[in-house]
Amino acid sequence: MIVLLLFIICVLLFLAHITSDKLYVNPPFIFAASFMFSCSWAVVYSNQWSLGLHINTFFVIALGVLEFVVVCAI
Repeated sequence: MIVLLLFIICVLLFLAHITSDKLYVNPPFIFAASFMFSCSWAVVYSNQWSLGLHINTFFVIALGVLEFVVVCAI
């Protein structure tokens, strides 16, 4: 589940990059990049930390990042 979240956030990061005229210093890109960084560490240490991602947490994070990227693009 954490790997799926990482994949979705990577897609949203790419979307934020495209919609902002390929600038790296803008709010949606930095917001999505911070979540991608955190999810990357969670994937790396998921076995050691016994991380389990609940479905509600998955949807809150994924839809929250999606909403922020879409609203900033509009």
